[in-house]
Amino acid sequence: MTQKKIIIADDNKEAISFLAETIKKFDEKIQVENVENGEDLIAKVGNNNYDLIFTDNDMGEGIYGIEAIKRIRGFNRTVPIYMISADSWAKEIALSNGANGFILKNPIREQILEILVEQFGN
Repeated sequence: MTQKKIIIADDNKEAISFLAETIKKFDEKIQVENVENGEDLIAKVGNNNYDLIFTDNDMGEGIYGIEAIKRIRGFNRTVPIYMISADSWAKEIALSNGANGFILKNPIREQILEILVEQFGN
């Protein structure tokens, strides 16, 4: 079995840390990378093969998560992308632009574990 690779895009270091910790508790062999903005997310996904993407919507300056999803879907239709955001209004927009799912921040740990089981089994 090949090593799974996940990328997290969020400008909040605490959110990244929480999510990475949750993933590692699920399976410590999963490789977790992170970026802090939409531009870097698009670039990394364009140059690497990821098994799963988690992205925030509002990452401060630059491209928002919804726009990053739209651009990623322009060159990668298969990688699962889940938006994690405090912006509940973003759900339908994210889904209509290619997100596989939407998680409203707080509480997310249980939802993250459900996605990991769905994507990777266990």
